[in-house]
Parts: sequence; C-alpha cells; structure tokens
Amino acid sequence: MNRIPGEWEAIVAAAVCALILAAGAYGAKAETVESAADAKLAKLKVIPSSINWRDVPTDATGSSFTVSLVNSSSSPLHIASVASTDPEFVPTQECAGVTLSAADNCKFSITFTPSAPGKHKASLLITGDAAHRHKAAHRHKTVKLSGVGVGPAVPYVSLCVSEYNTGRVLCYAAPYTSDSTPALILSGFLWPAIVRFDSQNNLWVADSGHNRVIRLPAPYTYGPDLTFSVGLNHPAGMAFGSNGQVFIADSSNSRIIEYDENSNIVAIVGAQVASPPSPEGLPTCFGSDANVLSLSIFAATPTNLCNVPALEISNGGLFAADFGNNRTLGYTLNANGDLATGQGADFVVGQTDLNSNAPVLSPAGERAPNDVKICGNQMLVADTEFSRVDVYNLPLNRNGMDATVFLGQKDGYSANWSPFDGYNCPADMVRAPDTMCAPEAIDYDSQNVYVGDYLWGRVQVFPLPLATDMMPQTVFGGINGVTGLAVKK
Repeated sequence: MNRIPGEWEAIVAAAVCALILAAGAYGAKAETVESAADAKLAKLKVIPSSINWRDVPTDATGSSFTVSLVNSSSSPLHIASVASTDPEFVPTQECAGVTLSAADNCKFSITFTPSAPGKHKASLLITGDAAHRHKAAHRHKTVKLSGVGVGPAVPYVSLCVSEYNTGRVLCYAAPYTSDSTPALILSGFLWPAIVRFDSQNNLWVADSGHNRVIRLPAPYTYGPDLTFSVGLNHPAGMAFGSNGQVFIADSSNSRIIEYDENSNIVAIVGAQVASPPSPEGLPTCFGSDANVLSLSIFAATPTNLCNVPALEISNGGLFAADFGNNRTLGYTLNANGDLATGQGADFVVGQTDLNSNAPVLSPAGERAPNDVKICGNQMLVADTEFSRVDVYNLPLNRNGMDATVFLGQKDGYSANWSPFDGYNCPADMVRAPDTMCAPEAIDYDSQNVYVGDYLWGRVQVFPLPLATDMMPQTVFGGINGVTGLAVKK
C-alpha cells in the first residue's frame, strides 16, 4: 500500500508514545503499591534495634535474646521472612509468615555461635510484603548484630592438684568419684609444687622449676596476671593476708618472704641472703647426703628454717612446714597481719622445743612435713616421711604437743613398714584405701579433707569429722606425683 511521505514516521511515533504512556501508567501503579508496602513496613517497630554478645566460647552458644515486632500501623502487616546475613547468628521463625493486625505483636529469639575467636558482625533482616525489585533497600527492617568469640569454654572446676613429675596442673569437677578424670589440664610448668585458690578463686601455682609463683585468674587458661620471681629459688607454698599481703615460701632459700598488696617486700624470715637457684632445687641446709633429705645439717633455732614447702594463715598466726627440721612452726602476726624481718617462731609441733629437729616416730613427732592447713579447730600436717596426716587440736598451747588423730596408719602412730627413704615406698608397705605413701598435700572444704598421696599418685577424700584409721569415702588417682592440692571453699 502506498503512503504519503512522513505517514509511516507518524504511525511509529504514535505507537512509541502509546507504549511510553502505558509504561508510565504501570510504573505509577507499581510505585503506588511499593510506597504503600514501604509505609506499612515503616510502621513496624523492632525492639531492640541492636544486639551484642560478649565473650562467647567458640564451642558454645551465647545467651538467647528476644526480639519483638510491633505493628504500629492501622492496617494488617504481613512478615514475609526473618533472616540473618551470617549463619553464626540464628533467629527462630515464630514470626516468619505471620500477619500482624493493627497494634499486634510477635516475638522470636536469636542466638550467636561463633565459629572462631574475634569480632563478628551481621544484620537481622525483617522483610515485609514483597516490594518492587528496584526498591530492595526499602524492603527490610534491620537489627544490627555483633558478638565476640573467645577460646573454647572452660569447665567449672573445684579441685586442682599439681602433677610434679609431668609439669602439669590437673583440675577436677565435683562430685569426685573413683573414676574422676581431669576436666581441665594446665601445662608448661616445671616441677609445680603447691597450688592454691585465693578468696577470689584465682589459682596460684608455685612453678618451682621456673623459680616463680604465678596467679591465674579464672578460667585459668589465659596465663598469669601476676608473677613473683625475683630472687626466688624453687618456691613452694603461698598464703594470703587479710590486707592483700602475699606470703611465699622461698623453699630452697629456706626463708619466708612477705609482700604487700603492691608486691613490695615487707619482711623476710629465715635465711637472709638468697642463694643462686640450683638445678636440683635442693637447699644448702640439706648437705650432701641425698638419702637424708629430711634432716638439716645446721642446728635448729627459732629463726632458722630448712626448706619451707608450705604456709597457712589463720587466727592472727602464720604456720610454716619446716621440712628439713622435721617440724611445723607458728609465728604471731602483728595488728596489720605482718611479719617482722628476722622474726623467730613462737611455737612448734613435731619437736619438743624450738632447738630440736630429730625425727621421732611418736604422737608428737614429725618427719619432713610438706603441707599445713587449719580446718576449723584443728591443724592438719602432711607428715610426709611418716606417711600419715597428723591432726592437732587448737589452740596450740605448748610446744611439742601430741597430735590426736592420725590418717594413713592403721594403728595410729606406729609405722608398720621399713624406714622410708624419701624416694620409694617401702617394699613391705601395704597399699590400701586408707594407707598413704608420702602424702605431700592437704586441703579441705566444709564437708571433707583431701589428701594428695604423692608416691601412690592419688587423692583420698575423708569426710569430716576425722578419726584415726578412718576409711576415705572416695579415692581417685592416675596422677604422676601429687605435690600440691587446692579445693575451692
């Protein structure tokens, strides 16, 4: 068909114009729908607007937080979906697909499980009715999510022992049974001696082979926050004063050092000059006879000490196990709870007087005591080379008083075996639940007394009150040399 010039162009222009008008009308309708949907979503209140988790272990899930959605508009609002931009943050789906009527609300929860230590961030997206794809930024209500992941969760522990021969500290969770195994193992020590909890449940370790005493804050896996090391030679025990003092048994220097709350030295009792740390950790007062480790070659006096492995503070007094002099000493603290440099002991058990140190197997004798604790109205001494625990009634009103209860010996205070050489259980010693071979550590709680049986590698749990020749209620072992034991009070 023939057309006049320009007619075809006019038809095409008209068609294009019609298409543009149609598209414009459609776009206007879409914009109107989208604006309505966005207006509804804008009326959705999300509470809270941000959530933060702190210090969540990587093998655990943090606390669950509740998120509330409130429709504050005058018409229904459909919640299409609830989702997180990171799978570590997981919302529940109670509100997904729910239509909220005017003033209605809905609640769901969200948790955080970090996959690795460090800071994590994400967004929680609450999506309303589908809006136009070109306006995706307006489809969501957003909640900011953040969390911090830390190392694996550490179990709660209530009893720790130092495993001397492996350089480890083993910690257990109550209740204790014959099958108890460590819930937490701390390593990296060299010949750890005494361990102890303070009133804040910090764990103190005498890392004797490294010539230091360290404090580990709970959960005990992030290293020490306080270290004492200068001048120490194979330190062992520690005790804590009422005004922030720390008393350390500087064992191979045969002295006790008191530090104030700022770690400044307040007083030194015993040897006044520190000797160079020896690889074996043996104090010079032992002399050269390695088979007689429990007898000082020097004369015993109220001021001399020979290898101090343990300390205890109670009722205004400091008690010290004087291993090489076969005795346990008591010092009176002043009104501030301090010692005085060069101060001598005021009383002694294990010997008849402050100038004796011979080991005598009797109700009043001790041989190489390794630990001392005050439990109620009784003093407990780990009488290591007599393979027993001596129990003295308080107050200690005279030197050389008898112990009244003995744990570890079937007939009280008479050994039933060959002499103990300090390294091995006598061949004729009978291993039984109620006997001991070189007990070196003791502690207590409100119900029990705990004994660390060094050479038999176990912990014996005796119920209170104590009685001679009593049976422990629980024994658990598999420990390679128990030199320290600490129980949370």
